[in-house]
Amino acid sequence: MSSQYYPSVFQPISIGPMKLLNRTVMAPMASNTADENGFVNQQGLDYYEARARGGVGLIIMEVNCIKSPQGKGGIRRYVIDNDRCIPGLTKLAEAIHKHGTKCVVQLGHSGAESICRTLNGETPVAPSALPGGEARALTVAEIHELAGLWAQAAVRAKKAGWDGVEVHGASSILLSEFQSSYWNKRTDEYGGDIRNRGRFLVEVLKAIKAAVGVGFAFWPRVNVREFGGKAGVTEEEGKILAQMVEAAGACAVNATSTGGGLYGHVPPMGVPKGNMLAISEIIKQVVKIPVLVTGRLDPAQGDKAIQEGKADLICMARALLADPELPRKYAEGRPEDVTPCIACRYCNDSIRTMSSIKCSVNPALSAEKDMAVTPTSKPKNVLVIGGGPGGMEAARIAALRGHRVTLYEKEKKLGGQLNWAVLPPFKQPLEELLQHLTGQMPKLGVKVELGKKASLSLVKKLKPDAVIIASGAEPFLPSIPVRDSKPVVQAIDVLAGKAKVGDRVVIVGGELVGCETAEYLAERGIKVTVVRRGPDMATKMQSAARTFLLERLKNKGVTLIPGVSSYDEINKEGLALTRNGRKQVIPADTVVIAAGSKPDTRLLDSIKKEIPDTTAVGDLVEPRDIRAAIHEGYRVALKI
Repeated sequence: MSSQYYPSVFQPISIGPMKLLNRTVMAPMASNTADENGFVNQQGLDYYEARARGGVGLIIMEVNCIKSPQGKGGIRRYVIDNDRCIPGLTKLAEAIHKHGTKCVVQLGHSGAESICRTLNGETPVAPSALPGGEARALTVAEIHELAGLWAQAAVRAKKAGWDGVEVHGASSILLSEFQSSYWNKRTDEYGGDIRNRGRFLVEVLKAIKAAVGVGFAFWPRVNVREFGGKAGVTEEEGKILAQMVEAAGACAVNATSTGGGLYGHVPPMGVPKGNMLAISEIIKQVVKIPVLVTGRLDPAQGDKAIQEGKADLICMARALLADPELPRKYAEGRPEDVTPCIACRYCNDSIRTMSSIKCSVNPALSAEKDMAVTPTSKPKNVLVIGGGPGGMEAARIAALRGHRVTLYEKEKKLGGQLNWAVLPPFKQPLEELLQHLTGQMPKLGVKVELGKKASLSLVKKLKPDAVIIASGAEPFLPSIPVRDSKPVVQAIDVLAGKAKVGDRVVIVGGELVGCETAEYLAERGIKVTVVRRGPDMATKMQSAARTFLLERLKNKGVTLIPGVSSYDEINKEGLALTRNGRKQVIPADTVVIAAGSKPDTRLLDSIKKEIPDTTAVGDLVEPRDIRAAIHEGYRVALKI
């Protein structure tokens, strides 16, 4: 695949003996698509083939465990420690290759992060013993044995028809634990300076090279910086480590970082795109082999990075989960058609619940065959009421299937609550989603009627075959007595610019909307206090994103007061409340309500009586998040 639009990222490149059609790479990311034995099944085949079909140059399959259960990182994770895995891996390589994409298997051992204690009661292993028996130290003999197992795993990958292997020496699993001074306290030849701490990785690479012979690519993924460079692996050590693996015969190096200010290899929404480019640029200066990099990149950014000499190949993980056709769309000059990753980390959280990997903006992820968008044999007139994310997704899928779609939105622009969700700081990914969805409406022939409120009489006039109602929910107003006409406004009106606030604001409600409104106001120099009944703030957010948000609120001087027993009244002083049995008043010029919302189903109920094929999606069903709205809109449109 070549492209006149992004010529650098879509030009060929060789990694050792392996020749790629372009420089886009699917980065390895656990998917929980393996069967109960850790082998490839139909779900895994469909998942990976969808990305190959989308035009990516190289797929690095997620980590395959070289010794199970000792090194296994999850129940539905892949294994490559016995020959029974070869038939499935062979089928997968064939499925990838038929689309012109190359493929390598990532080989790893989870070390102290292994779940072997859960699986068979075995104590996890690490470079050094951990307190409380969390892990025991490997012996030198065991280190040598494991290096041999890595080599055997590489031979299995070669027998299965794969083009190479990547040795997982990053994140915080076994090989990276050896490289890290934080984990590694050994005093023998595998501890001490970085050359000793990196010895295990070098021995693994040399063992693989000796076992697989010529014509097979291999390289490691390594942490160039750990914990923000303050502990573990420093940047200077990372450069030495990269030179060591080059000397050991590696065909490339996949440079990354973990912990610290970069928020690791799965950065949340607030972390800038391309957050790892500084890391790969460092390594490019000290090695001659190709350097791979990740970090919320897309082909446009990757093209620029390659031109500037910061990297040679651009790895994408979550972006290809959100839209497996991303490389092809960019190559064809259609980036606006790409469903953007919103960096919400739902994919990362989903695999921790033992389910297959899921995505907020791609409901078909890990269910590619069952949820494929196929043409309808009976085109219908479909009416969508509500132009928020759920309504637009329903309209998009219905139109893609060949239905005639009309969308009514009462406001003068599409987007619904997305229009306000994009306003707080660090919400650029949501702006990209908003622009994508609104842009797809005219491209797909959806007839959009703005500034027109739907009604039962309208539905009777239009006589649609099916109705999808995504009219959202109304803000909830808690019952708090108001004295002396103190201004009380809704958070959504503050974000929309419809309500002005004073110099001191109290926000009632400490979930996502309340906390993001607090940051929005704090950036404008307003003194903000957030109060809520629950014991903690922003509890429904993804953990890393929550940590990042709360850290920013603290740095911007926002006061957080959880554990409120009751809101007693709003008076001329501010908000009177009771907390821990003590009454107090929080001074405020304005009280902002961010206490959630509630659905109004009256229109839904009346239309159902007229049009039996009527379905509600999103907040009209129950107030939730963007993911729920998009998933429901997709599924409903798929069934029409």
